[in-house]
Amino acid sequence: EKWRMFIFDIPEKQRSRRDQMRKKLKELGMFTIQRSVFVYPYDCRRELEQLAAYYGVSRYATYVEASFVDTDKQLRKHFALP
Repeated sequence: EKWRMFIFDIPEKQRSRRDQMRKKLKELGMFTIQRSVFVYPYDCRRELEQLAAYYGVSRYATYVEASFVDTDKQLRKHFALP
């Protein structure tokens, strides 16, 4: 199983876009590992790319698929996964 991570470093000058992104990612059910690192268990690359493009922050964002995260147990519990 893979974890999908969305990582971004949006400049302070674009604080409102950054805050809007965070709010939307939380609304979509993503789990926050750090202020700008969000995790989800299902494939969401296309949706996240569209979201970053919508807010005009694509160049500050990175999508990662990882097979290991040291908070796996906590993430599984949060997403109600076995």
